[in-house]
Amino acid sequence: MTTVKVGQIWQCNDPRYKHEPRQIEIIRIFDDVFALCRNIKNGVISKNRLDRFKENSRGFCLIKDV
Repeated sequence: MTTVKVGQIWQCNDPRYKHEPRQIEIIRIFDDVFALCRNIKNGVISKNRLDRFKENSRGFCLIKDV
């Protein structure tokens, strides 16, 4: 599993968004469980569990490392 770090860009693998995949930037990691993320396209802030950052059909894949 790739280590999640502040500044990385990840893309959502969810097949529901395959026509326009969501890309997020990691802006903060807290409690070693969650990442605070900013949607690259619209700036919306969300909180995601770190265990979702793995390359499977419902996770995220790393697009740009820091």
